[in-house]
Amino acid sequence: MPKKIEELNLKTFQKLVDQVNKLAEENVEMKKKLEIEIKDVNEKLEYRAKKNEDEITRETVEIKKMIHTTQDTIEETIKVQEEIIMDMIKKFNEEFYKHKSNVLGDIDTIKNKQDILKISYTVNEAKLLDTIKSVINKEISNKIKGQESEALMRIWIEEFKDIIKKFEKIKNLQPQDFNARLDELSNIINSFKQKIQL
Repeated sequence: MPKKIEELNLKTFQKLVDQVNKLAEENVEMKKKLEIEIKDVNEKLEYRAKKNEDEITRETVEIKKMIHTTQDTIEETIKVQEEIIMDMIKKFNEEFYKHKSNVLGDIDTIKNKQDILKISYTVNEAKLLDTIKSVINKEISNKIKGQESEALMRIWIEEFKDIIKKFEKIKNLQPQDFNARLDELSNIINSFKQKIQL
């Protein structure tokens, strides 16, 4: 959440809390005043109880009207304050969800870019490996240029050593197995002959 929006939301929410607290304090004060007025009324009623009943009834009706009017005013004030508070909460929630949606959109964009980078990295890695292989093969080819026959002879000598070792092992085999292995060795030697002629 950007700092400005966060501060704005916190200030708005704090303002809302302050208004609720102020309203609660006003209600307490009004109730105290009402209690004092009721007490005064009761005292007046007791004092005037000795006077004629018409006057007492009239004053009682006026006091009840005054109490009713005061109560209506308090209820109307509370209702208006509640509407204001609910409206502020609604706006706060709208801003919050709007910002949350923007953040989620940014996260999706970052993920997509990350996936593209991974694919790009994989492709470039493959290209780099191909280039490295090509350079290595070229370097090896340049190094052994003119020495191909010598290099091949070394390889063949190593392979002939393996053939001789295998021949030593097959000497002790049964005749059928010996013949089969001997044919294999013969085929290998023939392939060497062909390579040498090339």
